[in-house]
Amino acid sequence: FVDEKRKAFGKIIDPAAAAVTISILKNPSYYSVRKLNLKFETAAKTGTSTNHNDAWCAGYTRDLVTIVWIGNKKGAISLGPGRGGSAVAVPVWAWYISKVFKKNPPGKFTVPDEGISKEDICVESGQVAGRNGECPVVVKGQLYYSGSEPGEFCPIHVKGDNPGGNVRERTDNRSKKGV
Repeated sequence: FVDEKRKAFGKIIDPAAAAVTISILKNPSYYSVRKLNLKFETAAKTGTSTNHNDAWCAGYTRDLVTIVWIGNKKGAISLGPGRGGSAVAVPVWAWYISKVFKKNPPGKFTVPDEGISKEDICVESGQVAGRNGECPVVVKGQLYYSGSEPGEFCPIHVKGDNPGGNVRERTDNRSKKGV
């Protein structure tokens, strides 16, 4: 059904833009639902209103989009500090999506063959992670338009002759070849 609809509508967004956006939204989703042990790719955007009156999660797979909102119509009752979208709405969404795809997991998100590169990013600095495991928490395979990757290695964890050195001077040539 989904593939039929995609063919009927044709291309509605640049495939590279879609892949980069999904890549960004996959990583926060991964950290939020990691403990829930989903066995397939997901992406999500969460939110919390002022004073924690509302919490939401707009989560999706390649095949389904679902939004969970937790709050009350009048917004008069706070859910409480620390009770934001990732703490309250994500578990409900993840439980639901795990039941929907229990027997038939969704397909993987697609990535175009050209115009995309990927880098491992240090969560703390937002720069390219060291190639030798120097950065303790890393987002693996973050997608970028080719040539738009962060230009420096992590200055916090990468030590040596050129900490924070220019990534574009590297010799592995990955960004020219794409993913």
